[in-house]
Amino acid sequence: MLKYIGVQRPSSQIGDFIYTKKLSPESLPEIDGDVLFFVTWKKQGDKEAFEKLQKNPLWNKLKVVQNNRVYLVDSDHWYRDHSI
Repeated sequence: MLKYIGVQRPSSQIGDFIYTKKLSPESLPEIDGDVLFFVTWKKQGDKEAFEKLQKNPLWNKLKVVQNNRVYLVDSDHWYRDHSI
């Protein structure tokens, strides 16, 4: 899908994991890229976790944040029967 719309994955997203990877706040620079899709799972605390992430000083240094290309995506749009 990403290749189809002309978006390349950063090198940190190429690896032996299936589709998700836990990141520490210190590893935020690893996720910098053209576009960032932040998937929420409708769990309690998801919104708060994203807000906490946005308060991290490294967050605003990301090119993707500076270019306003961060999108919150409901997990239903990616992982359900009717997903993309």
